[in-house]
Amino acid sequence: MAALRRLVAGAAVIGVSTLMAGTAFAATQQWDSSKKHYSIYSTNPGTTSTYFTAPVGVDRLDTATAVDVVMTSYAQSETPKDEYMRVCYTQPYGTNPIACTDYFPGTNQVLSGDVIGMFEVIDSNGQTNNAAYSNISAKGDFTIDHYFPNGLNSPIYSDSGYDRVTVTYDEY
Repeated sequence: MAALRRLVAGAAVIGVSTLMAGTAFAATQQWDSSKKHYSIYSTNPGTTSTYFTAPVGVDRLDTATAVDVVMTSYAQSETPKDEYMRVCYTQPYGTNPIACTDYFPGTNQVLSGDVIGMFEVIDSNGQTNNAAYSNISAKGDFTIDHYFPNGLNSPIYSDSGYDRVTVTYDEY
């Protein structure tokens, strides 16, 4: 009986230490990408987007803990037209965004720390539906949309602005 108690106690110690070692295995990592604005050749209303993809070493099971975003509005030489910006998320290996933030007015935006808390589910019409979305994989893709509902006064070539996405995640 004493031997059985020692065996059970030993197994419990091994089980607890294995469990603790498993939780200690997660390491905080980060990936960061910055892209210069694309030229816009059309003056018609529309959207131009900047795409950000995780580096090869990021796994689809790695969970994003923070997404920091810098959205820079396009410089416009004439009277500025309306510009709105938003961030969208596409699941790993997906083709369409499943969650986006609301549109922000076209002044430079720095969204720090909890952009994750700003994502809303995209419905079948491509509109946000006020349902929060927070299951963000660090392997997913991010898109920054620049929307010009009234078009532009003239095309914008070689804009000096940039957009940036930094994803902090737990690597498993």
